[in-house]
Amino acid sequence: MRAITVSNYGACPSLTELPTPQAGPGQVLIAVQAAGTYAKYVACREDAPLARIPAGLDPVTAAGLPTAGGTGMAIAESLALLDGETALIVGAAGAQKSKA
Repeated sequence: MRAITVSNYGACPSLTELPTPQAGPGQVLIAVQAAGTYAKYVACREDAPLARIPAGLDPVTAAGLPTAGGTGMAIAESLALLDGETALIVGAAGAQKSKA
């Protein structure tokens, strides 16, 4: 499989041919279509926070949802001290797919 790797600290990333990872005990193998990772496959723990792509949603849009969702949750959780109050969050349109 091809992956972007960095050989040592400060080195430039380069395209490298690596063996496809194998899922070990308690792991799952993910075929990456779109994400923040730089490899075609990744093995991770089976209890990692994984989710299937919702039906009708393309992989690129689905890959961006955790960023917008996580940011929104962090903002909402930071406002717990305002419990019972109204808050306006400006610029919270969320992640939108570019039409370029």
